[in-house]
Amino acid sequence: LPTGMGLGSGHLAWMQCMTLRSAPLKGGGWEEWAGPLNQIIPKYMTSLIYGGLIEAVASENGARMQAMDSATNNAEEMINKLSLQYNRARQGAITQELTEIIAGANAIS
Repeated sequence: LPTGMGLGSGHLAWMQCMTLRSAPLKGGGWEEWAGPLNQIIPKYMTSLIYGGLIEAVASENGARMQAMDSATNNAEEMINKLSLQYNRARQGAITQELTEIIAGANAIS
């Protein structure tokens, strides 16, 4: 396992549990497989755990990216709506001022 991803003090006990014991089988032949299996099985189990951790990290990063994308889209939509409201209010104020100026000019003439 990479640095920082160790299994702690339980790692040695786990590896010992995964080590095959020489047990007699019918017809024999177990002893010739015990050595390679004692090396392969712990490495395989370690790689499964490591793969699961990597998938969890990748999944979390994907979820974060999706959440940030959604937040960005929502913020852009809010900015567009507020800009539209601001522009309408500004346009209304300008129209009101022009109306007052024209009314004042008509009153003078």
